[in-house]
Amino acid sequence: MLSLLFCGSPLALMCLILSHHCYMPSHLPVRRLFSLQHVQSKGSTQRRPLNVPGATFRRSLVTDGQALKNTLKSIPFNKKNTTRSHILSEKLCDDILQVLSPFLAQHPPCDILDYCPGSGLLSAKVHDFLRPRRHILLEPNDNIYGTFLEPLVQGPSVKLVPLSLTACSSVNWKALFAEHLPKQTSAVNPYSLNNSLLVLANIAAKSLGSTHFTHARLWDQFMDLCLNRQGVHNYGTIRVLALLSSTDAELIVPRTVVGRKKSAMLTESVALHAFHVAENTFSNASRLGDKELELVSKSAARVRERTAEQSIPVPEGREGPPILMAPEALSSGRKPSVYVPRLRQEAHQPYLDILDNIKKLESRPKSSSVAAKLKETKRQLKLELSQLNFDNRHWCSKKLLCDQHTAIDRLGSSLFQAVVERNSDPEKVKELDLQIAHLKAELASTRTKNPIRTNVGADFLIDERRAAFNTGSLDDSALLWDRRPIEPMRIKPDELHPNTKPCDIIYFQSNAQSPVRQTLIQPEFSALPEFFGEIISAFGARANSPVISMLKVMFPGRSTVDLVKSIPRLAKFASKRLRPDYNGPLKAPESEASYSGSDTSSLDDHQGRSEETESVSTASSYLEYDFSEVRLRSLPFPVLWDLAVEYFKSESRPESALLVNRALGGSITAFNSAIESFDFQAGKAAGKISHL
Repeated sequence: MLSLLFCGSPLALMCLILSHHCYMPSHLPVRRLFSLQHVQSKGSTQRRPLNVPGATFRRSLVTDGQALKNTLKSIPFNKKNTTRSHILSEKLCDDILQVLSPFLAQHPPCDILDYCPGSGLLSAKVHDFLRPRRHILLEPNDNIYGTFLEPLVQGPSVKLVPLSLTACSSVNWKALFAEHLPKQTSAVNPYSLNNSLLVLANIAAKSLGSTHFTHARLWDQFMDLCLNRQGVHNYGTIRVLALLSSTDAELIVPRTVVGRKKSAMLTESVALHAFHVAENTFSNASRLGDKELELVSKSAARVRERTAEQSIPVPEGREGPPILMAPEALSSGRKPSVYVPRLRQEAHQPYLDILDNIKKLESRPKSSSVAAKLKETKRQLKLELSQLNFDNRHWCSKKLLCDQHTAIDRLGSSLFQAVVERNSDPEKVKELDLQIAHLKAELASTRTKNPIRTNVGADFLIDERRAAFNTGSLDDSALLWDRRPIEPMRIKPDELHPNTKPCDIIYFQSNAQSPVRQTLIQPEFSALPEFFGEIISAFGARANSPVISMLKVMFPGRSTVDLVKSIPRLAKFASKRLRPDYNGPLKAPESEASYSGSDTSSLDDHQGRSEETESVSTASSYLEYDFSEVRLRSLPFPVLWDLAVEYFKSESRPESALLVNRALGGSITAFNSAIESFDFQAGKAAGKISHL
């Protein structure tokens, strides 16, 4: 099985490029798997003029979409040439660069490291737009795509580096950078941003058929290396513009909390910007799932404001499909319910089609055949009408539960503020607690009357609300999607080849001020990145589980009050009740008022965090915290990071990353499992399984 991992496919190539060794738990020896063979480029004494979006493209390249498509279709498929997607449209490249110009053009000069450029259309466009000092093309199938790349390689700053993937070899990144990208080696602080290097990556190839190792997991490695400052991040964290399948892109920057798993959480840990630049999906609603229309509208409105604030140019004709509302039923049937405005889904389309058919039939001259068709169509309408009314009633029940949860959350916040205020009336505080108790009883009663499907759907809605608004602003939403600076542009079906597989283009830029980096600078946390991937893996695997279940696994024997004192940011997301022994007056014990907790934020907001810590410590003297109705997927990343830091500091945690993975219920991919258990030897198919 392992021999298939090194077949020269773009997936194997990307694994090579992202790291000088594959990620493994700390107790395993490092096995370097690949080597590079360098091919010098053909030189030229002339420098090409800057080619801005819209300018005439170099005539030596195939730019006609149909001609390029026909040429690509002629490439034979085999195991060593895994089919990957290619951009066919020069206009699409221009529009991508127009949108990204505020992000790309603000950091000159720069170098480009180009993974799997393939046909080279986007590579050439980016090259002419940025005019890089060096542009290194890393192409494993140069015998196939070399003719496409030859016009680009003629430039003085461009080199084509074919890759020979062989076992028992290593990639010396320092030597590679010293030879091909010498300007990059001048950086001395690996924790700084490296805006002088842009990575272009085409990882939209098919995944390996013998494993479940996907390109989203490949992206995980890239994010993990960003945390560890390894591989291409040796000289600072870099920017990435990647073409990948829509399925993988949705794992990296999901639109919903349901899709917020390990890949998304790792990206959140280091990203300043991570957003969809373009996509060729045909339906926004299919990706947005059952998100509330109000939340979708508010998110879209905030995106328009960000686009205007940052002066991001938006190309005409690239708008995505509009957000449509579900149709309102002609009649509510035997179980009437109030119409709930919601997103239109594919399941609603048959109802609308039947209504159109009825109008057309009624406008035709009367005849026996028309009457028969009209009768049959109206019979179908009754069936679709019944389904539409059922969907509306289902939404009514979900919204009721969601509104009850929201009301309890708001009362909990009011209760927290009341106990923190020194001059609060104890009777009013108790009245707030009674209101919470009353609403919780109503909520429990409502849940017992609902089917499981409704309760699960309501959990999704409340998690979406919490992820978006519990932080106080959509700009700090738990989802990167809600923080996007632009709406994704629409890729037309004929602009990619093959067009049978939807693809997205994602832009990534790391954040130098993230709480992760502020923590890792401290010497006592230098080993934390090794464990962090396994902790996040467990968070992703248990994203739909209540927070309390993870707390019991991570911190056995510790009370929720004790954990909230250690992790003050947890308090905002807990359900709150007064302790039975509460009688007032409200006065924080001096010993707790000075408690500092596990503050891992930057020094700039130290005072604000200290005030938050003091407030939480004061409130914890009078409150009980309940996390049974709060799921991990709704917590913003800073809270997840605080949990990881607190677990790392715990004396009871396992000593190795692998044992942490097992203890917390995470998972190891088939790729890493294979690497762990295989002893590599020289030869095409040599080696043996050491253990399972």
